Amino acid sequence: YGTKQPVGWFDPYASWDSNKFKVINDPIDAQQQEGIRIVEGRSILKLGSTYIANSETFDVFPNTDYTIRAKINTLNLKPEEATANVAVTQANWQDFSGTAELYFTSGIQAGQDWADITYEFNTGNFNQIVILLQNWLDVNSDSSCDDYDGIPGCDIQGSSYFDQIEIRPVLEIQNNPINYAAPSCRV
Repeated sequence: YGTKQPVGWFDPYASWDSNKFKVINDPIDAQQQEGIRIVEGRSILKLGSTYIANSETFDVFPNTDYTIRAKINTLNLKPEEATANVAVTQANWQDFSGTAELYFTSGIQAGQDWADITYEFNTGNFNQIVILLQNWLDVNSDSSCDDYDGIPGCDIQGSSYFDQIEIRPVLEIQNNPINYAAPSCRV
């Protein structure tokens, strides 16, 4: 952690640098420099405005339901229409010239303190997946990052923060009718 480079995360398009994303592991620095608090554990991942953080590859069972959970903070992300997203996709997604065959995403709108997201997805025919963290601004739904000011480039500013990203298989709790639940610990 000396370089603040998160273990298991990389930039899918270029080499890593701390302006793109990094680990924040000091609660005092998080509060004084970022204006946020670390809510769980000892560290969080900070994602710069227009960058993508790509996780290492995860082995999964094909055609199986999973849940993904994460905590996201968007207090420092602008404009208010922007979102910070957690996506799940196939491991070789950047090799495709079109739409990925497996892609699920959920996010939190800009200006929010720590919020939890949870969603289910099915792995389809894939046995390997990755997680993508990305800030996005697409008000007109044309799949490109919006440009409000007329200067070429995406108009997202600031950063988002991620913590406790977890993927778990969904458990079948009843056979007829089939009913599923995310695993949990009961004391």
